[in-house]
Amino acid sequence: MKSDMNFFRFLTLALVFVMVLSVSVSCGGGDEDSPDAGPAATQPPQALSSKATPKPETKKVEKPKATQESMGDLRVAITALSHESNFHWIGTFDSLIGARPAAEYLLDVDPLKGVEVPMLATSWKMSADAKTWTFNIREDVPFHFGYGNMTSKDVELALELVRGEDAIQSNTSYWRDIIDSVHLPDDHTIELNLTNGDPDLYWAIAANGEIMIPSTKQWDGGAGRDAFDEKPAYTGPYQYVDRVLGNWIQFEKVPYDHWRVDTDFDGLKMHLVPEDFTRLAMILAGEVDISSVSRALHPEVREAGMVIIPGNFPSISANAMFGGQYYLTPETLDESIPWANLKTGKLVREAMNRAINREEIIDVLFSGVGEPMPVVAHHQTKPGFDDRWLEKQPSGKTLYDERYGYDPEKARELLAQAGYPDGFEMTFHTFPQSGFPETRDLADSFQLYFEDIGIKVNLVENPSLAGVREHYKGRTSDFMWIFRGGARLPANDVRIFYAKEGIVHVYESDEIEKNYAAFKQSVDPEERDRLMTAVGDEIFEEYARIPIAWFFFDV
Repeated sequence: MKSDMNFFRFLTLALVFVMVLSVSVSCGGGDEDSPDAGPAATQPPQALSSKATPKPETKKVEKPKATQESMGDLRVAITALSHESNFHWIGTFDSLIGARPAAEYLLDVDPLKGVEVPMLATSWKMSADAKTWTFNIREDVPFHFGYGNMTSKDVELALELVRGEDAIQSNTSYWRDIIDSVHLPDDHTIELNLTNGDPDLYWAIAANGEIMIPSTKQWDGGAGRDAFDEKPAYTGPYQYVDRVLGNWIQFEKVPYDHWRVDTDFDGLKMHLVPEDFTRLAMILAGEVDISSVSRALHPEVREAGMVIIPGNFPSISANAMFGGQYYLTPETLDESIPWANLKTGKLVREAMNRAINREEIIDVLFSGVGEPMPVVAHHQTKPGFDDRWLEKQPSGKTLYDERYGYDPEKARELLAQAGYPDGFEMTFHTFPQSGFPETRDLADSFQLYFEDIGIKVNLVENPSLAGVREHYKGRTSDFMWIFRGGARLPANDVRIFYAKEGIVHVYESDEIEKNYAAFKQSVDPEERDRLMTAVGDEIFEEYARIPIAWFFFDV
């Protein structure tokens, strides 16, 4: 299927928020008969098999009824955020986390089916050429702090902010490129006219992305930007109270009946805690109700009577990125970087891929739960997946295992062929990433695996994404880093990390650029599937990244 699920919704928005963030554990009974208390709770569900594009659903969303009295504040401990700002469009995905409990989108994502469903939009339609999208906006939805009801102008503002000069969100280049004009027929209708037809636009505008709807009245008011920074007004069931950077973010329940959900909690406080064992200690001591905990600590968590609920879909595409493969911009290409050299770089990238013991990583760091990921962001349930990657070969192994399987001896041979018989020295950056407490442990593992084949690794720990900002500016980079990707559509990943119009430029090539350009011009599902598969094949053959595995969000 073409839809993704980046988070799992609980009955209250507070728990929705936690699912987006992390592998979490929550306080619960230690009843041995509970189906959530035993080891089986960590087993992933069976993957879906359909690649068909889901049709947008327009069913009415019923407002949940409160089933119990207020439970006070919900206290949540999460990993530190790599970027913090109330201006969510100027940062990374982590800057969205700080707004999720308060913000809403035009479309939501069904947590069981993984398809887009109405939220602030009651319905939507696409023209035959996929160049015009019309959204009907829900009426009588109030903004926080008395800024009136939401209208189509507020949706227009959201699109303007993510396309602005200071915007650097993952989908910013997409929105700048795809929007030709915006038309507002009335206060509750918005029409998007696109430069190219895009039958997948519903995915980008849903709760997978960054189109949170802010208040135009607040933004255009006397204090404008300053007022938004102090207390951003959205439409969700929680409203913003305050934050201390690097420490906590506080929300409170709106003082009126929310249109969509009556929360069970008076407020929500996010504690930003970088240390894994500190977060574990906080929940064991009862200082928080939900905590992000690495999967390696799951056995200890269960022994303490905590409950872990498995996610429904693989939503984390764990991988490592090579910097500096700027093959379409020779002026920024530094061929002294071992993996970026035009003649020998592929040998080095293959060697570094073969140095990684993925099975051991899954067993030790992720409690044995993970799905093979031959190409980052390409999943069997999405278009662009080449079945041959996981087909058994005469050797009895899959093609993926033959090309990427753990083989340190082969890795040393490849390095020698590339001119590095004694290895080389490199820098590996690490920084906190929401929803992925294993980031630093993975970096430590990579250091050991690389040093086993002669590559000396200098690990650089950064408190935020600032340490890798140079890469986002398109400059040559001689380092690597661990990256926690989401369950993106492959085309979204290609635009961000491979296309010349993107923001990261992990790997560039004329062939990828040609196929991606053709993809953008086509609205035929089979043709788009073929083109994304061709892109994926090149990434696979060239060892453009180091895929680790697909993992599930657990709560």
